[in-house]
Amino acid sequence: MRSKTTTASLYVVISIPRVHVLAGVLTTMWQASDVDTPSYEQLFENNHQWVADELAGMWQVADVLVEGEPIPGHQMIGAIQRIEQAGDRVTITAGGIIHDMHCDGTEANGVNDVAEFDKQTPIVVVATFEDGIHVLRPIGLPIEVNRWLEGDDLMWQYLGFTCRLVRLGSNETTPS
Repeated sequence: MRSKTTTASLYVVISIPRVHVLAGVLTTMWQASDVDTPSYEQLFENNHQWVADELAGMWQVADVLVEGEPIPGHQMIGAIQRIEQAGDRVTITAGGIIHDMHCDGTEANGVNDVAEFDKQTPIVVVATFEDGIHVLRPIGLPIEVNRWLEGDDLMWQYLGFTCRLVRLGSNETTPS
């Protein structure tokens, strides 16, 4: 499903403060937005609209592929991701981390928090939408993390493996 963001809804999305996770702190810390909020008139003049696959929802890893081959019992099977999306704003909650970003290709508005593996290592990640794919490029690392829809499933490509995630429900769903 494709969604279009109206100028009015984009203004609201840009105005909401972003979440940053601080090293060593597992709770979410709200901080003032570091996005320069344009006026409603500027948005209207520039006709800012993003068209991207609607990734929002509660997702669970069903299959993991490495070099195209299924890996039964992979540690990622069963992992859950909650994705929220409005315009170019995306939040991904998984593994005790909330990545909150604007997908505008800048470091300042991308992911600026900590890595999931130790919840302490600071990361800066540029986020974009490219041909319907949500692309994350960590600064200083030669990798890309991609998410896209394939039919009703979410595909997630990360560090040498690709996961197929099935939708458990909307992003309002509580995992069991």
